[in-house]
Amino acid sequence: MSARVVISCEHASAAVPARYRSVFGGADAVIRSHRGSDLDARLLARQLALELNSPLVEARATRLLADPNRDGLEKIALTPRIGSELAGEHDGDSGSSRLLQ
Repeated sequence: MSARVVISCEHASAAVPARYRSVFGGADAVIRSHRGSDLDARLLARQLALELNSPLVEARATRLLADPNRDGLEKIALTPRIGSELAGEHDGDSGSSRLLQ
């Protein structure tokens, strides 16, 4: 008897849907970094799903827009650097987290 599993890759993509691109304007470097997605996670998940002959569920947008690991009621905590880069500010502050609402 073989166990059947579903492979999920919550941080598979750094894509920003067209209707949200203005929110992320100027933050291309952040989106392409490990903050925007787990680099190479999609490749690993696809290989694992292939090897196990299992279905794969992948996120289609960057976790900076919506993090599939959160229940939707939580606010997304961003470091001041990420928050300021997304807002176009670069004050270098490294203090407490800023929340995106």
